[in-house]
Amino acid sequence: MKLAKRLLAGFLSASIVAAMLAGCSNSSSSSADSSSSSVKNEPTSWSEPEEDETYNAAEGQLQKEDYGSTILEESKDAGQDYIDNTLFIGDSNTVRMMAYGHITLENTIGVISMGIQHVPTKKCVYFKGKNGPVTVPEAVAIMQPQRIIITYGTNNTIGWSSETFIKEYKEALEAITEAWPYADIIINAVPPVDKYRQNTGITMQTIDSFNKALAEMAEELGYKFLDSSEVLKDETTGFAKTDFTYSDGVHLNKKAMEALFTYIRTHSYITEDRRPTPLKAVPDRLETPPDIITEDPLKVSGSAEAMDDSSSESSQSGCQVNFIVDPNSVGMGYISGTTSQKVAIGQTCSQVQAVPASGYEFDGWGCTVGRISDVQNVYLSFSVPGDAPDSGITVFAKFKKAACTCSVKCTGSEYNTSCKACAASIGNCTAAAATPSPSPTAIPSPTPTTQPTAQPTAQPTTQPTAQPTTQPTTQPTPSPTTEPTPAPTPSPTTEPTPAPTPVPTAEPTPVPTPTTPPPETSSTVPTA
Repeated sequence: MKLAKRLLAGFLSASIVAAMLAGCSNSSSSSADSSSSSVKNEPTSWSEPEEDETYNAAEGQLQKEDYGSTILEESKDAGQDYIDNTLFIGDSNTVRMMAYGHITLENTIGVISMGIQHVPTKKCVYFKGKNGPVTVPEAVAIMQPQRIIITYGTNNTIGWSSETFIKEYKEALEAITEAWPYADIIINAVPPVDKYRQNTGITMQTIDSFNKALAEMAEELGYKFLDSSEVLKDETTGFAKTDFTYSDGVHLNKKAMEALFTYIRTHSYITEDRRPTPLKAVPDRLETPPDIITEDPLKVSGSAEAMDDSSSESSQSGCQVNFIVDPNSVGMGYISGTTSQKVAIGQTCSQVQAVPASGYEFDGWGCTVGRISDVQNVYLSFSVPGDAPDSGITVFAKFKKAACTCSVKCTGSEYNTSCKACAASIGNCTAAAATPSPSPTAIPSPTPTTQPTAQPTAQPTTQPTAQPTTQPTTQPTPSPTTEPTPAPTPSPTTEPTPAPTPVPTAEPTPVPTPTTPPPETSSTVPTA
């Protein structure tokens, strides 16, 4: 998604691009490419200024070891994510960064003709929903970046001393960090100018002194310095490389921007994200009018121009842009709007819309060249990037079969109208039928409770403990005690008494008397 948002389309309004393109087609040229030849930049009446004659390229080079770790060293390529997570703030050269598709309006605050003195107070940044523009520091707080690369100075090179420039720069940095203290600050070098520039009042001596002062200030304040002059300067002359500026000799062209962004990615500065979370929602940006700063401090024709690849047929007569349905999506939808347009580089095509057929849904945009901001938005306003080929650009819409979103199976009489699949055909419904309702009735929890209650009551009744208690009460003990006592008592008393009466003369009976019977016989005889 972020990769697509680096497309210039959709972000530069026609008014801005028209202003920035002013004068491109009328520039005289015997060369095919107005930006590839330093001779092209040289006016017929041009004469070398005295400052250029005495300029020493070696003296303008910064010695990194003199600034500790302030100047960024070469690093591994940090990739496009590093660029996307960086906010770029600056003047018209920063606008060109966006114009050539390296960054988007979402991570750019670029204002044409802006100088460092405008940063704290000039209201120049627009957001949707905001009542009027805000200042750069206020915009930074709204956009909440992780890091910032600042590029100011070109519009301060005429009539400014290094001391005044640094004083204003410090005030700008203070305002930015006070508004948003959570971003890493990277100060970018003021870019060099071509030897054959239109305004010779801009000197490399001034630019070199500015950059030296910026590096010293960065070291003093604890910021990082990006010495991008390394890649933009000619090693021999010290001026900008001959094919790196527009015809005015001041503004960087497409080739220079490609080299610059490679340098930025390979001289990265990545630290731990210090921003408070969660981040606030960032409102959509609106373009800054190109004439919000009325004065042109450089007074060169390129100040209001952004594109310069006049060798390309697309830049002069417009690039052919065709909007089609992806070949794999034929029959699944169509494109509403003007599907064949011829648009100049940097300008935006009229809006088109991807319309899915019944039973299908939109599956995103694609393009052969360029980048698209929101590939999932059915509405598209495509802008022609700076690298548009003469063969034109094809933008295609993809569609796919709509997926069923129903929670209950659609029937013949009732179906989910909000489901794209079922709205096309009920047969597309993949939801389960609405039969799961009887399953809850199979909760026969009361039936299992009846079985345990009946059986426990039957078991306690089988307690034959009462029978064993009755058996031990054997009452035969009183019956044997009564029967033996009456029976033996009468029988010996009556019958033996009359028979031994005549025999008492026999004296054998006294033998047993010495033991127990004598008292018994003596008592019985007197009674007889």
